[in-house]
Amino acid sequence: MSRPSLSKLSAALMLAALVISALALIPRVRSEMGDRNVGLVCDYRDLTSLAREGTLSPGALLRELKGLGLGGILVSELTGKDLLAGLSPVRLSPVRDLPFKFPQGLPQDRAVLFGPAEDRGVQLIARYLEAKFPASSRISSGANLAVVLPLGMSEASDGGLVPDVEGLEFARANGLPIIFRPSPCVGVGGSSVAMAVEGLMEAYPIRGILPAGLSVAGYPDLEPLGALIRGNGLFLAQTEFVKQVGMSNLVKESFPRVIPIHSVVKDEVFSKNITREQLVERMVRAVHERSVRLLLVRPYDLYPADRLGSFREDLRHLSSSLEARRYHLRFPSPKGDVPRSWLGALGAALALLGVWLRLRARFAPHFPRLLGRLGSMGILAALGTLGLLAIPFGGLPMRLLGALLGALGASEGALTALEEENPLRGAMRGFAVTAVAGLAIGAMYGFSFYMLRVGVFSGVKLTLVVPPAAVLLNDLLKRVYPEGREMLSRPPMWGELLVASGLLLALAFMAIRSDNTALVPQWELTLREWLERALLVRPRTKELIGYPCLFLYGWLSRRGLGGRFGEVLRIGSSLAFASALNSFCHLHTPLFLTLLRGLNGLWVGSLLGFAGCLALSLSLPLLKGVDRP
Repeated sequence: MSRPSLSKLSAALMLAALVISALALIPRVRSEMGDRNVGLVCDYRDLTSLAREGTLSPGALLRELKGLGLGGILVSELTGKDLLAGLSPVRLSPVRDLPFKFPQGLPQDRAVLFGPAEDRGVQLIARYLEAKFPASSRISSGANLAVVLPLGMSEASDGGLVPDVEGLEFARANGLPIIFRPSPCVGVGGSSVAMAVEGLMEAYPIRGILPAGLSVAGYPDLEPLGALIRGNGLFLAQTEFVKQVGMSNLVKESFPRVIPIHSVVKDEVFSKNITREQLVERMVRAVHERSVRLLLVRPYDLYPADRLGSFREDLRHLSSSLEARRYHLRFPSPKGDVPRSWLGALGAALALLGVWLRLRARFAPHFPRLLGRLGSMGILAALGTLGLLAIPFGGLPMRLLGALLGALGASEGALTALEEENPLRGAMRGFAVTAVAGLAIGAMYGFSFYMLRVGVFSGVKLTLVVPPAAVLLNDLLKRVYPEGREMLSRPPMWGELLVASGLLLALAFMAIRSDNTALVPQWELTLREWLERALLVRPRTKELIGYPCLFLYGWLSRRGLGGRFGEVLRIGSSLAFASALNSFCHLHTPLFLTLLRGLNGLWVGSLLGFAGCLALSLSLPLLKGVDRP
């Protein structure tokens, strides 16, 4: 089949993929548009701390904060250290230091919790301990009720032991929904954690679970807690950007009863010197860009002199910002389940076939044995089979289909852009190809399992690495630089080695730091925040590098000034299309914002490219040693 015929067939397949993907995206878009409730929650102990600072009762402060949008409260499990600080009606002591008589034969170093036997809170705690620690034993001595734990004082010191009864009672009395925070403890398995929490649910309005600690309570046996969440109308509050051991497992066990929650921990505020304005902006962006529906607000401890005043102002600013974007300050419920659509997989399969035909037309003359008629039929049959398997079954075939479509779609977008003499037209055509592939991926993965980040798109790294490699392969085969063979046959120059090494390191760094915010430098974070304020949705950094590379390459090549380093600009331009496609693979981001982000990257990156070309045209006459054509 001739190249024009392949191009027409490819265009038809891509158009069909676009139409089918648009239909498959309707349930996802409806879910995104209908989910407008956002809950603002704070920790009970933060509330009491702020109340003491303002010489208010916790109830009076709560009534004020409710008027500013607060809608729920976190109540934690108390550790041994918390009990020693006096935060519970029960006291913690080793057996040897008990202030009353106890049965003979108890190990002297055993941890014991005790309190007044007639106190209802102490009675509830005793039942909770018996459920959580089946090997514990209850003893009575006069007016005291005590529970001997199967722990020493060292284990009990850092482990989660008892619920914060004061916080639970406060929430129930004030009609607040509770998010309970169980903590891990030595020797406590998943079944015991679930039984203890279930007992609390009978007495208090617990709506959600947010595990505390370095690992999830009960890990690795998390099925009982997940079953409790699914079967009792609870939800799991899924923390963003926190590498808590076992959280991903519990998310899978709790699915679909999952709601993302965003907070900024105190250590990050101090280490990065985050301002109050930045904190509020982060909260708003989490809701607007990443579909987070719970926000944990904390006092701003960087300014300790007036924490209550700053907390009031920040909460007021946060609430007004969310309401201005038409969100409702109500305690949320888990999203309705968006099912997997076979139409989405069909659209992705058609898009992959269309992209493959375009790439075949490019590379077939250089690989006649592989991409000749027989080889092409074999590859098309393999891709078609992959699509047919992905449509009914999903799973591994769907992940392979998505990874291939991401990598090849971004590669074809970059090559389409580079073949145009006009860089603006090339950028627009390349973005169009990339957007079709991205929408197809978004439709195929656009169901609850991926929208809630239970599963993630598995081709992100491949999409970043393959497009630069495809551009390099294309240029070597087509001898975009005829002197390339000569360069390979002679000893390399130092400059060429440095550029090649720098390019490889840059590509490796881009791939490694993808979705890893710890590797993003502070100046880039500042730039991102400025772009967020200016554009509502910021372009991705790689697009602000890739599009200018495309324009600079076009400007230099038309003047014969590309030289041996023009390939660096060509490879750099591929980053724009890889990044644009990866944006569609963030399934937790509303589709409208993904499209807006891509368009912002296109026009801002093109504007930067124009500015770079203008700067070169003005400075070129001043440079020395530049060869004239």
